[in-house]
Amino acid sequence: MQTSAPALLRHILQESIELSVSLVGFPSPLRQSWPWDTEWRRLEDHLVYLVLGDACLLHLAEDTQRLEPGTWLCCPPGVGFRLTLADEGGTALIERFRLRLRRDGATLSLGPTPLVIPQAWALGAAMTAVVQEAESTAPDAPLRLRAHMLLLLSEALRLAAQGPGSGTVLSPGQKAHLRLFVRRRLPHWPAPGDLARELGLSQDYFARIFRRSMGLSPRAWLVDERIRCAAASLLESDAPIGTVAADHGYADLTLFGRQFRAVMGAAPRQWREQHRTYDAREVG
Repeated sequence: MQTSAPALLRHILQESIELSVSLVGFPSPLRQSWPWDTEWRRLEDHLVYLVLGDACLLHLAEDTQRLEPGTWLCCPPGVGFRLTLADEGGTALIERFRLRLRRDGATLSLGPTPLVIPQAWALGAAMTAVVQEAESTAPDAPLRLRAHMLLLLSEALRLAAQGPGSGTVLSPGQKAHLRLFVRRRLPHWPAPGDLARELGLSQDYFARIFRRSMGLSPRAWLVDERIRCAAASLLESDAPIGTVAADHGYADLTLFGRQFRAVMGAAPRQWREQHRTYDAREVG
């Protein structure tokens, strides 16, 4: 059953709409090195992606789109697609989940074609909130999940209607440069002022356009980025928690645990165990 996105937003809080978010086979964030290729697939659910790492290619039956860092993608049920890394030597780092919407036994869809929104860094916090509520076992988790999903879709549609160029923002190239700048300096992490100087901008001006571009202050983004890098490392190796923390610039394990829980919604050890319960054959 197809429905318009605005209509879906009006009805998503109704109890008659069955909403579920699944992370089975979809560890979030996903990190895969070159060559990465999901091969052709067709899902029964929406696939929701936020590209955090290097650029990817979205292959459809009659089209191929380049998804630059910061691109948000919602691929509706039944659409055949394939995802690959865009550039040799790149690394895919993607926040993602599977979304199912049903009413009276019929699947609701945001539309017949994928919704692709560039420069959607502002959706990062909402994506994380949805993933955290999907993992929660709290009694009110289903209601909170529905509310966070509504906020995510509302903001996504606002960005889609706004289009590119609405106010000065960091370019995709500047965002990618900043990510490489901080990650290449592990375990040493720069201060917000270092980011501004790296782009040749004044700190005040940089802080304004950074928040507009990323949805976070530079300081909050640095913490978020460091923790997400550490989370990916937890999935990639069996190294002790303390080693991973040190590798990402944390001398204080207590601080690492507190910030990790704030960003990822669980303690490092618990998060690693939860996200290693998937079948490796399902990981795209």
